[in-house]
Amino acid sequence: MSRQSFAIVGAGLAGRLMAWQLLQGGNTVTLIESRDRHSRTSAGLTAAAMIAPYTEAVLKDGTVRDLGVASMALWPALVADLEKFTATSIYYQALGTLVVAHGSDREDWCGFNSMAISKLGETGFQRLDRECVRTLEPELAERFSEASYFPDEAVLSNHQLYQALNVALDKHGVNWLENNRVSCLSEVYQSGRFDWVIDCRGLGALNASSDMDAISQTDLRGVRGELIRVYAPEVNIQRSIRLIHPRYPLYIAPHGNHVYVIGATEIESDAMHDVTVRSALELLSALYIVHSGFAEAQILSMEANCRPAYPDNMPRVRVCGRLISVNGLYRHGYLFTPALLADVQRYINGSMDLIRFGQLFEIDNPDGKDEYYG
Repeated sequence: MSRQSFAIVGAGLAGRLMAWQLLQGGNTVTLIESRDRHSRTSAGLTAAAMIAPYTEAVLKDGTVRDLGVASMALWPALVADLEKFTATSIYYQALGTLVVAHGSDREDWCGFNSMAISKLGETGFQRLDRECVRTLEPELAERFSEASYFPDEAVLSNHQLYQALNVALDKHGVNWLENNRVSCLSEVYQSGRFDWVIDCRGLGALNASSDMDAISQTDLRGVRGELIRVYAPEVNIQRSIRLIHPRYPLYIAPHGNHVYVIGATEIESDAMHDVTVRSALELLSALYIVHSGFAEAQILSMEANCRPAYPDNMPRVRVCGRLISVNGLYRHGYLFTPALLADVQRYINGSMDLIRFGQLFEIDNPDGKDEYYG
């Protein structure tokens, strides 16, 4: 592909990763962000950054698993390249996920396992007894006599990833246009400065929608999520943990150096207020009954944000000419983004026969009809 010029609107996870990959190909990239590049409002920063295609697929369709597995295959090299280029460290571990439940909730845990077998097969995960739990996570063995182990899953530090991306983009010479809210995507392309315009604004694409835009986002909605980030020096958990509970389902994601991200809330709302007392009490209560060492943990932050989602909670790549929208990543930003962006690059390069997830592409042809790949 010859050197081309790109405008990427929105500097969240997808926007920064897309910019990094395009710059590596020798292209020129202008990154347009409605806020400061160091703003903490990106949905990608309010995330556990779990790359868990199999546990997520238990309750979803096969595309979640396939897209997640494809992304998980890309993450190690992506992280290694960023670390080498920026001389920084990004916490990344691929030790898998343990799914646990207290004795009173064993029936729900067994139901989860039955669904896992139906979706993944008998060999898709392992059922562990107490001694096997003790081998993998010694500090959980006293409270949990059984667990389901999904070995092929990972987690990374989203904060360290963003920091490394900032350094890498600056070293590559990206043109930042900060505090610049785009209300009409078409106008950016019609300026004549860019060969391609890629919209990665998430919910910003809905909030700044214009009748002049060639790509409609009227079916986009916000899904609120809340999490708590803690420093727990008395806890030594290496793997991601999911707690099956009828009222307080929970995940615990290690981010290195005794920092853990705890979350579970999923609220059909685009409200951007702070974490509620109810959510905080539920998360912290469930956390304590997983491991008593969390009682002495220091709360580093309580965070809330809204994720962009389409009606089926699956992402879309919407194309109109040389305008491309990547949106609807929902709560699966780290699970989906690398593989989805790889397909976007295949489309830009004209390699449409190599697109792996064409069912997620919607392409508006000049005659006004939509073409769906796959």
